[in-house]
Amino acid sequence: MNFPKDPQVNWKYVLIVAILATIVGGGILVYQYWWIPKEEIKIPEVKPPEGVAKDETADWKTYGNEEYRFEIKYPKDCHIETTKGFLAAEFHIAISNVKDDSSYFDSPEGFTFIVEVFDNPNHLSAKERAEQNISILKRESTLKEFNINDIPAVEIGDPFKSAGGIYYPSDVYIVNNDKTKLFVLGGHGMSKDSLNILDQITSTFRFLE
Repeated sequence: MNFPKDPQVNWKYVLIVAILATIVGGGILVYQYWWIPKEEIKIPEVKPPEGVAKDETADWKTYGNEEYRFEIKYPKDCHIETTKGFLAAEFHIAISNVKDDSSYFDSPEGFTFIVEVFDNPNHLSAKERAEQNISILKRESTLKEFNINDIPAVEIGDPFKSAGGIYYPSDVYIVNNDKTKLFVLGGHGMSKDSLNILDQITSTFRFLE
């Protein structure tokens, strides 16, 4: 069976069609680029990292006690007085920015921070000692548990103002690692603002390794 031969391809017309297709395609691309509104690409906003909070205690002095194995920082303009066997406490330390007691009431920013160390013969926790103290004093009070530099601490009550115009922060109870000693952190100030300094000093308390 004989098949008809394919007609000879006219390459001239093929070339013309290819050139026209290229022109048309290029025109479409030019139109899309120049005349069709471009969609705005929004780059996600990257917020700059927040600044590192300034350590207001960075230039403070440090008091360390090898016997009771603790240290605490305090402002440079303060002075320290320590006493052994102060009332019921084994050890008493007072950190104050007022040197002359007679001028204390003339110092609106005056404050005294106190650390007292007591024996803990029954090896009670800080919370148990706080509850025991509340029971002995027979007064209504709230307890707040928190940590100071990974040390369990208990705060008793809220700051109050005495009749004499002196502000007192809540007492903070801390027990050392072997539960042989109780540390009570407190103090007083001549204004509510001065209590902020007492809180900052409290936040620096830590046990020595």
